[in-house]
Amino acid sequence: NALVAEMTRVLGRIISMHWDPREELLLMGLASGDVYVWDFASRRNSLDGVESYISGIAPIVGLAFHPSGRSFFSVEEDGKVSLWRLLRTEEEIGLRETKLFSDNKPQGKTRQDTSVSSNRILDVVLGKAGKYLYLAAEDGRVRILKVRGLKPDSTIEAASEAVLSMTTLTHPS
Repeated sequence: NALVAEMTRVLGRIISMHWDPREELLLMGLASGDVYVWDFASRRNSLDGVESYISGIAPIVGLAFHPSGRSFFSVEEDGKVSLWRLLRTEEEIGLRETKLFSDNKPQGKTRQDTSVSSNRILDVVLGKAGKYLYLAAEDGRVRILKVRGLKPDSTIEAASEAVLSMTTLTHPS
C-alpha cells in the first residue's frame, strides 16, 4: 500500500469524514465545529484545494453529501443540522464570481439550519433517495428530518440507550 496524498494544511482534530458521490471531494468535520472540503481530485496538499464552512462551536459528528453532489449536510453534536451549497456549485450557477474580491474567499455560508435535539447526536445517515436524514441520539432515539426544509418528520424509539452507529440502516427513502 502506498500513500496517495496527505493533508497537513487543516489544523484541528478531524472527527468525521465523508466522500462526495464522485469521490472528488472529501468533507472533514472538526471538533471545533468547522467543516472543510478538500478538492482531493485536483489539488492534493494545497490550501488552494480547501474550502471552509464555519458552522458553530459543537463538534461535527456527521456529514452527508446530497446525492446530487452539489450540497452537503453537517450535523453538530448538540443537534444543529446545516445544509450547505458548495462554493463550486455557486460558481456553476452564477451566484459567485471568483474574480470579484468579495467572492474570492474560499469560505461558504450556511444556507439553512435547524436544531433538532436536546440530546447529543452520535451519528447521521442520509436515506438512499436523499429525502430524509436519520440522526441517532444519545437517548436511544432516531430522529428523522425531511431534507426539504430540514423539517422534523418523526422519531423512532430504537434502543433504551445510545444509538452509536447507523451504518447498517437500510430504508427505502
